[in-house]
Amino acid sequence: MSRKISKEEVSKHNTAEDCWIIVKGKIYDVTKFLNEHPGGKKVLLKVAGTDATKQFDSFHNADIMIKYGPKYYVGDVGTEEKPTDPKKPATSDASGKSTFGEQIPYGDPTWYQSWHSPYYNESHHKFRAAIRAFVEKEINPYCHDWDEAKELPRELYRKAYAAGWLPGVIGGACKYFPLYNSIYFKFKP
Repeated sequence: MSRKISKEEVSKHNTAEDCWIIVKGKIYDVTKFLNEHPGGKKVLLKVAGTDATKQFDSFHNADIMIKYGPKYYVGDVGTEEKPTDPKKPATSDASGKSTFGEQIPYGDPTWYQSWHSPYYNESHHKFRAAIRAFVEKEINPYCHDWDEAKELPRELYRKAYAAGWLPGVIGGACKYFPLYNSIYFKFKP
């Protein structure tokens, strides 16, 4: 069981010689990390002895804590908290929509972070979710087998066509591709 430490105790560790921060309910002694921090030690000293979750989430991916967290981990904030799953690939933003990517401001496309865009709207979110569901169901489980066979099954093309996505990529069945149409779609224009 992890050590429980109050926020009052953490607030006493707010100098360059003794610097603790709280991130997502966990307490880290970053004193030895101050000079190694890519953003500079001033950034950490500004939030020393406080909850830095908001600032951390603004600039870092959760994988950073998986990599560096255990080395500097001291304990948890006084109250019992459910542990988060570090292997979960997508997170949720305040609106409850799933986010994707590294979550680095201006480093990822804005739609990764569910930011408002006049060009990327709800229909895009639905389309992206449908494509991901299709890939997870119809492609991911069989990738290794197809790689070994060095060939994609024709049924995959049929499923993509039936879902309406293959024509979006290749232009669909048309009179200019009669051989292709007859092989994959049994279609004669």
